[in-house]
Formats: sequence, structure tokens, C-alpha cells
Amino acid sequence: SLTKTIRIHHAELVPASDTTRWIFGNVFVKPNLIGSNQQFETPVMLPKGVTLTKVRLRGLRASISDTVSAILYRISVDAATSIATITHSSTGWQTVEAILSQLVGEESYTILLTLIATGTTDDAKLQYFELEYTMPSYDKGY
Repeated sequence: SLTKTIRIHHAELVPASDTTRWIFGNVFVKPNLIGSNQQFETPVMLPKGVTLTKVRLRGLRASISDTVSAILYRISVDAATSIATITHSSTGWQTVEAILSQLVGEESYTILLTLIATGTTDDAKLQYFELEYTMPSYDKGY
């Protein structure tokens, strides 16, 4: 089988609600409000017939009280099911991943990002997501 990786940059995310406050830069997205849950969403475009094996995020937490986490959802028959959760577990820049085995069919996928900065708005940042998948041959991919 072949392994492929797609990257979703921070600028592809949209705020999850009209009350989300954010700052998009060239390298990352960060909250524009201290101490409040700021959420963002992005679709994940995957070809049918591939198997999703890993999801990663690259983010920054300035302290252990800050939050950088994401949930990958599978959407099928008008319902969302969480299939992977990724949480930044240290301080500084870190790439973290979740391992899964999800065969892609008719369903769709989305990622929900949560950022909470507790000291300054520079305390929680996301740079990108990566999704790794395998496919049996090139006719099953982009």
C-alpha cells in the first residue's frame, strides 16, 4: 500500500461561531481573547477507499494552563462522531498525533480546534494539521 499525507494550514480554519475572537497570522492562528474557549473548524477532504491512519497537529502552549486540542469528527447520516482527539501535552511548540484506522467511504470529516490562552493571546497557537492515510493503489487517491 501507499502512504500519503495531507496538510491543512491554519488559514483554512473558520471560527466556529460569531463570538469567536481570533488573530490569523502568516504562521499560526491564535485567540484574541484571554481565558475563553475559542473554537475553529475545518473540513477534511479525503478520497473514498483510503484508510485514515494518523491525525497530527502542530501547536504551541506557553504554559500547562493553556489549551491546544482538536477533535476529528466523522459525519454520517446527519450525525457527527468523534473518532480521534489530539491534545498538546507539553509547553512550547509540539507536534502531537493520534493513531486510528478509519476506512473512508460516503461520510465526510471535519476537525474542531479549541484554543484557550490564559496569560496573553500568544499563549495558545495552531500552525497546521496533518492527516496520514494509506491507499491500495494510485487509482484510490487524488
